[in-house]
Amino acid sequence: MPLTSEPPQPVALPLPVLRDRRNARAVPLRVTNSIGRDAGNDIRVEHSRASVQHAVLRWDGKAWSVRDLASTNGTFVDGKRIDPGVETRLPAVVALAFGDPENRWWLAADGPPQAFAESLVDPQLRVEAVDDALGLPAADDPRVMVFRGFPHWTLEDDAGVRPVDDREVIVVDGHPWRLSLPMPPDETQGLAVTVGKRLRVGGTFQRPVVSVLSKNSARRVPRSRALRLLWLLAREFAQDTRTDPNDRGLTHMDLVASELGVDPSTVDVYVCRLRGRMAKSGIFELIERRKGVGQLRLGFDKIDFEPEAPLL
Repeated sequence: MPLTSEPPQPVALPLPVLRDRRNARAVPLRVTNSIGRDAGNDIRVEHSRASVQHAVLRWDGKAWSVRDLASTNGTFVDGKRIDPGVETRLPAVVALAFGDPENRWWLAADGPPQAFAESLVDPQLRVEAVDDALGLPAADDPRVMVFRGFPHWTLEDDAGVRPVDDREVIVVDGHPWRLSLPMPPDETQGLAVTVGKRLRVGGTFQRPVVSVLSKNSARRVPRSRALRLLWLLAREFAQDTRTDPNDRGLTHMDLVASELGVDPSTVDVYVCRLRGRMAKSGIFELIERRKGVGQLRLGFDKIDFEPEAPLL
């Protein structure tokens, strides 16, 4: 199959949602979602037959399930009342009702919860993750980046890098956002996928080829424009003769942006997407940025740079 002139671009995975049939309101789903009549629930059911704390809808790592919290009028799955206190596995698309079987909500959740941020000023404003990376206030102009790290999610802004939690409220340019961050693998799982991993970066700048190597396999990373940044940083790392391992491969953001033919804010977007994408493969701390001096470098040193043609 011939290659296209432009590599495919990453897209946000569909957010699993619970949709109110009456008004088509779609509520994005977190890992665990409280449901009930009280305004403090993640999903508020404004119906007289719904209990204050009615049910819990959650992702168990493999599928979605619902549990009735001993509500007065019951929880219904495709019109059938379920037993209270029992986890009921759900298909990807199903009708749910809380208190009144005719007051239906539609679950559309063909997969796990995705990271997103919701505005606390405008309930309709939401930013979704691309490759497990969030750019705020907008994906194409990130002032703050939130990405999947190990063993936690990480926030990076002008003040530096710090861990960030699910449901934490952060303020970006005076605008408050609440984060929804699916928990990363636990520490044991994280170590299992990280130990022994290497990156092989080859091809050319225009058509980079990147593979994640482990003991018994080599998995090619899907192409994207962001891989050109990884190719450049791998080249700088391979050519740098500095002996201090903390400085090896350091280069200036402006030089990288110029070589990529983009502005520095687009480099930020590429960094965000690469970190999220590689974290899925067990490669953490991929890129180190020193924002105070406008520099960046590879933070992951287990890398083989094998360009298609010799470098001049």
